[in-house]
Amino acid sequence: MAVGSRYIRVGGVVVEVTHKVGNGDSSASEIDRVFDGFLEGAGDADYRLTLHSSKDAPATDHLLVPDRREMARILRALERRFPFTGLPRYNEAVAGGKRHMLIPGAEYLDRVSLRAIEDGRLTLVAAPSFILAVDHEEKAADAILIDNEDEGSHTAALAVEALYGVMLPEYGGVILHAAAINVEDRGILLVGDADTGKTTISSRVPKERLLSDDGAVCICHDGSVSLVPSPFTQTPVDNTRASAVELVSLMFLFQDEADYTESMPPGEAMVSLLSNYIHFFRFMSPRNARLTFRMIERIIHDITIERLHFSLGFNPTAFFMEKTYVR
Repeated sequence: MAVGSRYIRVGGVVVEVTHKVGNGDSSASEIDRVFDGFLEGAGDADYRLTLHSSKDAPATDHLLVPDRREMARILRALERRFPFTGLPRYNEAVAGGKRHMLIPGAEYLDRVSLRAIEDGRLTLVAAPSFILAVDHEEKAADAILIDNEDEGSHTAALAVEALYGVMLPEYGGVILHAAAINVEDRGILLVGDADTGKTTISSRVPKERLLSDDGAVCICHDGSVSLVPSPFTQTPVDNTRASAVELVSLMFLFQDEADYTESMPPGEAMVSLLSNYIHFFRFMSPRNARLTFRMIERIIHDITIERLHFSLGFNPTAFFMEKTYVR
């Protein structure tokens, strides 16, 4: 059941999202809520995404996603390609003396060739709440939304984020697990694991300075790297959200008793970013992974890279306004 389309623009790239799910109205409302401020009227789309329900999706040949046996082969191949990133480990269940991969919704899905994945035409993203397949030649994608109460009401939005994550490199973009802020027209990336302070620091930045507190979007165009407003954030979108700004600094967060920075070797920063802080990097096609590698290399060599030690009373706006950045 189609319930119309939504057009989402992130970093200048437009995705047309069509809902063909049993709870289409709910899915559309979720898209409207999460991407408020990034929606626009009908127009040309760079990619088209169709959302399907695992309950309602028929086994028709227009679906790109593979069955569970082919899925297991693809996951093993992806893990060989990027062994340092790791992949979700799906549990196995024993039934009738046989082991079965427990991949949610796989019984509803069609097959896609492993060769197409390895050749880079297709990308597959397997997550607990959705399975996404992307055809980079046709600029089209299908997502099976898995009914999972534990995932809350953001399944459709997560599928959209995954699509942007794996295809943005084609347009000079990358999504990082980082906060992004604008201080006096200078863009600053704050990188760290969960509970290292990204959300805390972001909450102390005025909304008009905040670009994202979780999924920062970098765009590399015309010899410069920009941070752009991102919907991939824990903070609701606000009309006063900061505008795009040139990236000048990358900081890795460490909670401490005092506020100070120290330099960080570029090689260490690059390995850390590629290993831990690029959204959906392990699922990218070989071509888009190479494009991402080059973008990260460019970012690392063009900006100031530091470790940021900060205390409980850290004031990010005052701290960053006093700093001088060397390009």
